[in-house]
Amino acid sequence: IRTTSCTTGMYAPFVITPTSSGNAADTFGSGIQFNIADCGVGATRLGVFGIERHGADNSGRYIFSVDNAGSQTTVMTIDNTGTVSMPLQPAFLATGAGQANATGNNTTVTLEWPSEIFDQNADFDTTNDRFQAPVTGRYFLSFHFRIDEVGSGNDLFVVVITPNRNYEFKVAADGIDVSGSLRYEGTVFADIDATEVVTVTVRLNGTGGDTADIISGIDTWFAGFLVA
Repeated sequence: IRTTSCTTGMYAPFVITPTSSGNAADTFGSGIQFNIADCGVGATRLGVFGIERHGADNSGRYIFSVDNAGSQTTVMTIDNTGTVSMPLQPAFLATGAGQANATGNNTTVTLEWPSEIFDQNADFDTTNDRFQAPVTGRYFLSFHFRIDEVGSGNDLFVVVITPNRNYEFKVAADGIDVSGSLRYEGTVFADIDATEVVTVTVRLNGTGGDTADIISGIDTWFAGFLVA
């Protein structure tokens, strides 16, 4: 394509124009399909990149989809505001269970997460109270919990356990200046390999017995997402 020396901006010599006999609606658009073919087998679709109508005839949205065992799945969209959505990007928020008499006499207890507010890509295991990384990457993890029956002479230890390393938080006895309920939270930025799991444990000492309770509901939650 030859242009004059004063021409600026993008030029699109390759144009795809689907047509319809009816009035175009959202999701009507055009795309490029990518296939492979090998000896003795017909063409097999691997993915599609396209753009569809989004809100008006002169407004569009990019769609990126890939095939998984022959089923086409949208993995990313970019709309006309520049917003990028990745519906399968790992992200979760789970809430905790009530655990009575869980710790207090230096007993380590794994926090339980039986309920989910959301679990994008279905990577959180509420049965075993853990997150399992679907891919190797850097993950942001955050937790918050409430523990009752805490005394001013107790030490509290919280550990986010990953196979590569553990992340330990400690509130020493002189840092716990209340008697009764204690709320604690923390965050980590962790390198986690594919299929590895993450759990959170709590250990309290100084009470002389396991009398401290982990409180259920939104007071106790565990969240995370894949960053890179």
